[in-house]
Amino acid sequence: MHLDYSDHVFVDLVPEQFGPSETIVARYRGLVATAFRYRSGVAGLRISNAKGEIVMLPFQGQQIWDATFLGRSLTMRSMFDEPVATRDYLSNYGAFFIHCGATAMGNPGPDDRHPLHGDLPNAPYQDVQLIAGGNSEGPFMALTGRCRQTLAFSHDYVMEPTVRLQLDASSLAVDIVIENLKRSAIELMYLAHINFKPADGGRLVDTVADDSADIVVRQTLPPFFTPSESYLAYRDAVVADPSRHRLLTKGEPIDPELVLTM
Repeated sequence: MHLDYSDHVFVDLVPEQFGPSETIVARYRGLVATAFRYRSGVAGLRISNAKGEIVMLPFQGQQIWDATFLGRSLTMRSMFDEPVATRDYLSNYGAFFIHCGATAMGNPGPDDRHPLHGDLPNAPYQDVQLIAGGNSEGPFMALTGRCRQTLAFSHDYVMEPTVRLQLDASSLAVDIVIENLKRSAIELMYLAHINFKPADGGRLVDTVADDSADIVVRQTLPPFFTPSESYLAYRDAVVADPSRHRLLTKGEPIDPELVLTM
């Protein structure tokens, strides 16, 4: 569903606005947007309110690279201190939020060669805009842009995401529109990939029952993962008791990741 921003202010963003020194792009009723460039050359856009801030990569995947609210960073720890200019998924895996898909997603199988998690994670964006305005929740700032993915005889589509931060919020609203420009239908797969920093002693809460009929643990790992004995023991414990995955125990490494189908 397209959002109605007809009465709001749009600020066009271009790569030349993003230099080594952080500069203010816009201020609006307590919200501030600033532009800068990482040492790696990747452009960053910081949008802040009284409760925190997000840092986005406006021209590379429109990723939310980092999010900090109420004095706590919400982003997982990773091997990457800053984003890397690349299209390869694992060469820039450190963001808080990543768009994945759209014609394929997940690990490529033996009969396909799609990129890991698809074309969207580090895709280049054009027509990037900062939006300032108000809605029923009050003033906000948002980032949007257009990314066209075209592969002859395969697919042709446009991705238009929007990430919105309200003035008094410590959470975000994310909307996407994917438009198929090809005459024939395309298969659509999309993943909103969120990487939270765990809280020691935390507990995951959802509406799925804790049984093997509703929670299936991935048993076959991709070839680039070499699991440790401790990981295999942890995985087997979750297979035996699916509720085990809910506990975030300090000092218990989960490497590689534990994947559940719920």
